[in-house]
Amino acid sequence: TAVQIKNLGNGKCIQAPITNLYGDFHKVFKIFTVECAKKDNFDQQWFLTTPPFTAKPLYRQGEVR
Repeated sequence: TAVQIKNLGNGKCIQAPITNLYGDFHKVFKIFTVECAKKDNFDQQWFLTTPPFTAKPLYRQGEVR
């Protein structure tokens, strides 16, 4: 199931563009607010599910980025 996540306060939806649909799941991306799609649009759909793996911290202790 794919859904748009809409902010009812400003009427915008969230979007995180990715370049590799099947390989970018272990990367961190910026999240943008954009106009919601009026029709089906794969770039603005999110799959909401629990991760099938143990989550790892984004940074190691003491690491600064």
